[in-house]
Amino acid sequence: MFANVALACGEDIDYVLVNNTVKTKENTLTHKLLLAEARLSILDGEYEVLEKFKGADIVGTEYEQILKYCVIDKEKHPNALTILPGNFVTTTDGSGIVHLAPAFGEDDYQMYLKHELPFLQPVTPDGHFTEELKEFSGKAIKTFKYDDRTEEGSDKDIIILLKQLGKVYRSSMDYVHNYPHC
Repeated sequence: MFANVALACGEDIDYVLVNNTVKTKENTLTHKLLLAEARLSILDGEYEVLEKFKGADIVGTEYEQILKYCVIDKEKHPNALTILPGNFVTTTDGSGIVHLAPAFGEDDYQMYLKHELPFLQPVTPDGHFTEELKEFSGKAIKTFKYDDRTEEGSDKDIIILLKQLGKVYRSSMDYVHNYPHC
């Protein structure tokens, strides 16, 4: 989340811009969302398709950094915070749009090389957040179990922050994200 520097879409994938209306106990919320047309079934509530287009049509679109803890220099890295073409993007899960964090995945790293993206690594070698992440500094990125103790990960705190900022659509603590880690 903190090290995401760009997004990837599939150039031949069909995407839609929708208004998605979700009723909660307290109120009714409408979100404007961009996702692969094949992933519309993941939406809660009702939706209205506003536009349809191919991934190639959204390549180059800029977006706002979700959490601004790590500084991204757009002058030095003009492809940062944009949607880039990625031949590894699928519509089998997620939204059909992939966040890129070059320090944390092979596809992400290859995109870093190809598009000269920033290389953010706000994680220490022992799996704790660095000082630039302020209130998360020193906290474990995931829950670590040792022989004598368990160190809770930051997932719940990050989700709480995202909810407070209105920047999360849905959260699940049992979601398994495919990425290399140990």
